Amino acid sequence: MMDSSNSENVSCEDSSQMPKTIAKATLTNNKELTLDDCETVMMVYSNATSMQEVKMEKHLKPLAKEFKLMKPLRGKDKSTFIKAISQYLLDEGLVEVKSKSVLSRDDVKVCKKL
Repeated sequence: MMDSSNSENVSCEDSSQMPKTIAKATLTNNKELTLDDCETVMMVYSNATSMQEVKMEKHLKPLAKEFKLMKPLRGKDKSTFIKAISQYLLDEGLVEVKSKSVLSRDDVKVCKKL
């Protein structure tokens, strides 16, 4: 686990530093996001209390269409959608995350909702 002194805030204006990849979800310090981290980002962004409330047809596919991610995600499973959309939210600065080893809801802040 990292110290709080080493943790960095990713500001809404600081999104240009983030890598532009869908394959691996990463933060600015090159820490790969786990599926749990991506799920936390999705739950905060969609105001859900659990991942069971985040549905493919209702939440994930409309977001993927809006973000133009449907072509690379066609036929993929829910976890792949979650990772790709979470990475897009981080890349575009729509979500702010404190760099920690394990994310909690308190570490994720929505900057701008589309």
